[in-house]
Amino acid sequence: MSDSYCRLVVPRDNLTAQYLQKYLAQSDRIKVQSLGNPMMDDLEPTGVLSFLANYKPAKFIAVLPGSRTPEVHSNWTQLLVVAQEVSSSFIHDKLVFLVPLVPSLEPGPFMETLLEAHWQPHLLSLHAYNAGQSVSAWAYDIRILQGPLLENHRIWPANNGAALVAFEKENAVFVLIRGNFNDVADWAVAGIAMAGTATEQLVGQGKPVFTIPGRGPQFTAAFAEAQSRLLGESIILNANAKDLANSMKDVMSKVDRLAHIASNGCRRMGQRGASKRISQELCRLMTTQD
Repeated sequence: MSDSYCRLVVPRDNLTAQYLQKYLAQSDRIKVQSLGNPMMDDLEPTGVLSFLANYKPAKFIAVLPGSRTPEVHSNWTQLLVVAQEVSSSFIHDKLVFLVPLVPSLEPGPFMETLLEAHWQPHLLSLHAYNAGQSVSAWAYDIRILQGPLLENHRIWPANNGAALVAFEKENAVFVLIRGNFNDVADWAVAGIAMAGTATEQLVGQGKPVFTIPGRGPQFTAAFAEAQSRLLGESIILNANAKDLANSMKDVMSKVDRLAHIASNGCRRMGQRGASKRISQELCRLMTTQD
């Protein structure tokens, strides 16, 4: 950053920018600009999950198991235990767990784990009565799916549109969704995560995210601890599923703390539009003579 060839330093968040502007040499501080984090761009919801209005006043919780195999399946097993504990803690509430799976992941293995944990098929209604509209999506009733489909793990239809499958147990519903993270983040009031980028994007939208360490290789105890330091009070790191459920019950009941978490998330991750601001500044620098 102090090299004479370096003309611009764009930190990922304003707190880092302030730190650099304080501790870099006087001649180098002018290079530092807080232009935002491109990670927060293009996160506008599409409305494809508008049918979730049918479940209000349920609490919508994003569940983020990651995207890398085989770790994602190990994380998923842990997150199901977490979801059961959370459901028990919120026994008087309806919970809807929203799981945006990256499109490259077929839902078969996730469905099998749900069935093994005694979650039952749940048929979604894709007409949002409260919103007065229907969505273009494919919802499976797995009661009519044949064994070979699950065995081959080829469940999603060939097109790239929204596809969903749901399960229920007691006071909770799990909805597996192909992609559509933007819409999940928009509906969620909180997240349960063992992921990297998606966790940060959820935090940037002002949502509290509750995490537990996994077996790795990515989401280890060290990674989770570093993530919590990076994102501050927006990440609530817990030792196990029961601790996480207790933490969520406590945090979600405190309006003031949720307001602080929302403010912290925006401050840590910045506002949308960073890609445009950074590109404009690069163009300005390239056309400016020293």
